Amino acid sequence: MSLHFVKSFPPDTELICDDGSKIPAHRLPLATASRYFRAALFAFGMPRTRDTVLKVLNVPMLKSGQLQTALEYSYDGEAKLSLENIQDVIETADFLRMDKLIKECRAFIIDNSHGDNVIPLWRLAQLYMMNDLTRQLYHRIMEDFMQLADSEELLETSFDEFFGFISDDHLNVRDEDKLCHVCVRWIEHNLENRRQHLFSLLKAIRVYLVDEAKLREVAATSALLREDTQCREYLMSVRRVMNTRVPLVTELSAELRKTTVPREPHGVILLHGGWLQAPCNVFEVYDPSADRHTLFHHLADPEEMRAYHKMALVNGDIFVIGGYNGNNNYHKNCRKYNLKKKTWSHVTPMNVERSYVSVAVIGRKIYAIGGYNGQFRLNTAEAYDLDTNQWSFIRPMEFQRSDAACAVLDGKLYAIGGFTGTTCNRTVEKYDPATDTWSGVAQMGFVRSGVSAVTLGDKIYALGGSSGSARLSSCEVYDPQRDAWTSIASMLTARSNFAAVVCDDLIYVFGGYTGESTTRLCECYSPASDEWFVLTDMNHARSALAALFVPCFEGIHELAYPYRKEIFQEAQRPATPPVPEQATATTSGAPSTSSILSPATTATSSTPTTARAVSSANSSSQAAPTTAIATAAPTTSSTVALTTVTPGTNSTSTSRTL
Repeated sequence: MSLHFVKSFPPDTELICDDGSKIPAHRLPLATASRYFRAALFAFGMPRTRDTVLKVLNVPMLKSGQLQTALEYSYDGEAKLSLENIQDVIETADFLRMDKLIKECRAFIIDNSHGDNVIPLWRLAQLYMMNDLTRQLYHRIMEDFMQLADSEELLETSFDEFFGFISDDHLNVRDEDKLCHVCVRWIEHNLENRRQHLFSLLKAIRVYLVDEAKLREVAATSALLREDTQCREYLMSVRRVMNTRVPLVTELSAELRKTTVPREPHGVILLHGGWLQAPCNVFEVYDPSADRHTLFHHLADPEEMRAYHKMALVNGDIFVIGGYNGNNNYHKNCRKYNLKKKTWSHVTPMNVERSYVSVAVIGRKIYAIGGYNGQFRLNTAEAYDLDTNQWSFIRPMEFQRSDAACAVLDGKLYAIGGFTGTTCNRTVEKYDPATDTWSGVAQMGFVRSGVSAVTLGDKIYALGGSSGSARLSSCEVYDPQRDAWTSIASMLTARSNFAAVVCDDLIYVFGGYTGESTTRLCECYSPASDEWFVLTDMNHARSALAALFVPCFEGIHELAYPYRKEIFQEAQRPATPPVPEQATATTSGAPSTSSILSPATTATSSTPTTARAVSSANSSSQAAPTTAIATAAPTTSSTVALTTVTPGTNSTSTSRTL
């Protein structure tokens, strides 16, 4: 509320600041905005109506500029905040107990904390015991740590601060060897005073999760590590443990045992439904930091089986849109899963049935593009308004598209490839929500149906699919500035009707159809190196699944891989002989845990993973859809029973080991 009109009255208060300067003011706005002034100016109750005595108040703790800021806020209810004055304003608001102004300062810091300024703002929040803000900024440091690696602010942190960062389980770092280089840079920034901390920092890094070749490279390229006896001996002992086939983790100290455990994820990838001999309701979560999949049967949708559907995430709600349920029923109904409440609910159905649908989010709207209604391939599209809970048609596309992909870039929606009903498509159309118009852009280099597409940075990536005669491993990237597609490295496995998700500047792909069978194979692509890497297999071989990246939220730890403490020890066990073919499900194969992202050419480990409920690996005769999939506790057994609601055929395929 503005009390600017009070300025027209004679001042009834005089404020004296630290330098003795005097500032005339009015009691009412000061007392309204500040609990400090309220107590000081009205200690004996409200003044009499005709009281004309000028109240003089000494405020020796504040400078004249700070008092002027408080006074202006008291009159106008508006604060002129900037990164340059935020500390002075918080100091003023804290001393004068101006609660509303403090709240505005918190919001300003959250909106403007990024890059180099997040560390000093985190310190500021600590200084004034703004606990919620401190936690939020610390989480941001954890999430963006590797982007801060070369910043002056990080290099200027104290040992306690820096050690706290790199030893935290929630630090978002994909490659621990790169963290070694960050530590060396921090030491070298003040070598004389920091050299003594090198060994302590090295022990905080999860060196047991670093590929041995990279570990040798780190030691070879750092004179500091080579010259430090403790560090050199420690790295040699790490290599001995990594090379042994005996589980020695239990012999490590509690301090070092922690360095064998992957850090907590800053987001997980949710894999839902798909074709598993028939549409299913499998609810599977991939933990990128552990490179492991977990089945959560109790979170599966109890009402719907779906394949050839898509998902969208908006404000903690996962929307499941369209698809096919296997009973000649093409869905127009939609479902919503709330991550915090862990509940499923119905959403207003679409206007048209859409299987093989493409879905994207722009602002407060979810777009459903094309698809198949059981009779025709569609060129229609519609948008769901989250504020009105209604679907409305938008302008139709030029081409019919089912089994297409869509991606969002710069507020525009791109419909990519697909199937027209007679031919596979290479065309791409761009939709502008502001004008409700579609326009053509450059065509892809290959026709692609069953294609997946993602946006990463300022480019769109189109991956795999089908040409109509063969499944594709080829991939290409679209640059809107050039309006051109360029080929990139091909996937390791040709596939269509798979899921693709972006996480930590990598593109992850899951499952799909190879032309011979559905697959549980997964891989990820690094645009920086133009390489594909092998990941741990899914628990179930399936195609036509939907996936999305779920960033950190309250309760995310419940979706993280629960047996991360056992991952390193799994790699130390001797390889087991093949499991006899039988009706029980086998455990999912694991890549070498010396590197979570092992290049495909070196991913030859045959070590078993923690026992989990899984289906056969690359088999066309898969287990029936499950609604009660149990995640078994860690065990050295190579098999675990898989309970299904609908009895299925006995699969004889064993799991594929990477």
